[in-house]
Amino acid sequence: MEAFGGIMDAGSIFVTVSAMMLAHSTVLANNHSDLPEGLRPSAVCWQIATLLIATGCGLFAFGNALPVPVLVIPANCAFVVGLAFYGCALQRF
Repeated sequence: MEAFGGIMDAGSIFVTVSAMMLAHSTVLANNHSDLPEGLRPSAVCWQIATLLIATGCGLFAFGNALPVPVLVIPANCAFVVGLAFYGCALQRF
């Protein structure tokens, strides 16, 4: 990252990942009706997973005002449940 003028801080990275995940979830929502019937349950699990991961990243990005235990527990729970929904999506696929 030095070639780009500096190193990104963790907050910037979490904001970027959260924005990408929200965009990905929006694309899944917009294309839901175009998917075959057999893939729709998988796409719903995938969309929920992306929203949960985006929520966890958003908590880490903007959670500076919160005490650490109040921030870390919900953010990590969002990550874990989001990864479980990714597993659900793969299984249904």
